[in-house]
Amino acid sequence: MDHVLTLPLTPSEKKSFLIFFTPLFADIISKAVLAKLTIMLNTAGLKSEFVDNITADEQVSGYGDYCRRLGINNSTTSFANDGTKSFQDFSEKMIQELFTDGLIREKTEEMTWCNCGRVELPSCFLDSLDYGIWRKSLLCKKDGTVKCSICGQPLSSGKEKIYTINFPEVRQIEVLPPIYTDRVNDLAVRIAKHPTIISRRHRTGKKMVLNGEEIVVDTDFRWMSYLGYLGIDKNCHIVTGLSTLNQAVKVVAFNRLIYPNTRVSLVVHPTIKIKDGGQKLSGLRINDFLSLCDSADVARIILAGCIQWRHSESILNSDEMDLISKSASHVKNENWADDGPLSVDKLPNLINRQKIFEWLKCLRNHSSLTKQQMILQRTICH
Repeated sequence: MDHVLTLPLTPSEKKSFLIFFTPLFADIISKAVLAKLTIMLNTAGLKSEFVDNITADEQVSGYGDYCRRLGINNSTTSFANDGTKSFQDFSEKMIQELFTDGLIREKTEEMTWCNCGRVELPSCFLDSLDYGIWRKSLLCKKDGTVKCSICGQPLSSGKEKIYTINFPEVRQIEVLPPIYTDRVNDLAVRIAKHPTIISRRHRTGKKMVLNGEEIVVDTDFRWMSYLGYLGIDKNCHIVTGLSTLNQAVKVVAFNRLIYPNTRVSLVVHPTIKIKDGGQKLSGLRINDFLSLCDSADVARIILAGCIQWRHSESILNSDEMDLISKSASHVKNENWADDGPLSVDKLPNLINRQKIFEWLKCLRNHSSLTKQQMILQRTICH
């Protein structure tokens, strides 16, 4: 059986409900291709044991509860997180093996960093950065001085010992939809061109002993081994958004290096922007959104209506909520179709905004559903 996965997601109920589009999109895909679904959560990267006055364990539990309220609760669905001792032990053992095998190397480099540690990169990269576009959230240029956008302080530089790994250039990564193929290939070339720094000198985090010294390992690199931790050794599809596409490509490259027989493909969903009408959805948290929808099916259909494969951005129009709610009331449990797993490359023609609204129209008109619409309903509804 194939496996559908998310990249590690930060569990939070304080952010917009739109952060739940990724796990829902993954759930829909897993139901279509009849694959196992693992929603991976990132708790190792939390800055403190307490976030929003809630412990990491409570956040994981709460996130899972919201997913279940959203109808993400199949028997083949599981949750995992990178903050557990078992994951940390697995990750550190792999890092030790990579160092022993010579894949992780020690070197001295001229580095640049900020006071808070969010910026930490080779000094030679600074000259090639476009501060208006690249890493806009971390770097800015004011009065000719490069500063950290987080702490607002000028950067410091100096020679430092670092640990790096070289990722292979992965060619012909399977990407759906194809509109992202060129971007993914460009990322693969760029990632392979320079060593990736895996150690952090100016950032707090969990330490481990490597080469006889304590170091902080970059959080993103720690969780890159999660496919191995989950025991995935065949086909898997990683669901990602545009903002995490770079990390997704790194995961593919890392696993090509460590697990060359595992076939990893990427399924990329669009960025969603809200268009508020009579009902204001902007800034709504997941609990308020679910309460407003009043049922898992309505919430799922509203979010699923943003699934588009030809555009990188999708609009969620709040004025469509009433129409969707009325249509969802006509869903009948007997209108299911199960013809076995669908091929992933068939999904764009079956599950998209246009097909969803055609199906909703049939429900409102009490028209007979086509076979494809019954399959669509099976994947969209919980």
